[in-house]
Amino acid sequence: MSKEVRRVTYDNKLNVEVLSFCNIEQSFPKHFHDYYVVGYVKKSNRNLICNERKYLLKGGEILLLNPHDYHECSSNKDVCL
Repeated sequence: MSKEVRRVTYDNKLNVEVLSFCNIEQSFPKHFHDYYVVGYVKKSNRNLICNERKYLLKGGEILLLNPHDYHECSSNKDVCL
């Protein structure tokens, strides 16, 4: 089993927060942010529910969430690339 890695970096010049999660199968309950969220799924698959619509995020895909978009996410072990 690979080690979980959680990294948070904040760039003061760009006013951007970057979160990097590796080997995490944790679910994230329904929540929202006051800012835009840009996500990249490097590999694996995730189930996303955003504003009551369901999506399957696959490795190599990028997502953009608007401020105040309610969303939740969980791992998807049923789909393998």
